[in-house]
Amino acid sequence: MLVVVSNLAAGELFNASFTSVPAGCDTLTSATSGSRTFSASSSVLINQTCSWTVAPVQTTGTAVISLSSVNLRADESLTVSSGVDGSGQVLAQFTGPHYLQGAPLPQVYVPATQRFRVSYTRLAAGSPFTGAVVQYSTLPEVCGGRLSQPKGSLQTPNYPNQYPINAKCEWTFSSRCD
Repeated sequence: MLVVVSNLAAGELFNASFTSVPAGCDTLTSATSGSRTFSASSSVLINQTCSWTVAPVQTTGTAVISLSSVNLRADESLTVSSGVDGSGQVLAQFTGPHYLQGAPLPQVYVPATQRFRVSYTRLAAGSPFTGAVVQYSTLPEVCGGRLSQPKGSLQTPNYPNQYPINAKCEWTFSSRCD
């Protein structure tokens, strides 16, 4: 269980209620890389959302989230959002029917300081072969930098594939005057 409390004054109380979820449904990791498989055959019950909260101990750099497989039915969805409590900005959302496998799948970039959550929702019984495989790794510098040579080139992340979702790359060009 993850409880996030902020701005609580000294002596102030708060009330909370909790609902039990199947073992393995909601997980939290603080590693610099990892993977999780969400599927209808795992611990996800009907009318339930399971989440994977990632709060890397490395708080510099960028968490690069990759999807190696997405196979969702009409009653399933996969959401990537910033923050650890699910109330952050939705960065990417896939709703069924959706099938991506083998094709270049979009990556999602999240500053490591923001952390992120991946949620898989299943509304009805269905095939055990649906779901998604999600991986991430935290990298020190993903893109951007300074170019100071008279000639050069740069490539965007994942070139020639799709530019990553939520990526913010800044390049500074400078030249010497002779």
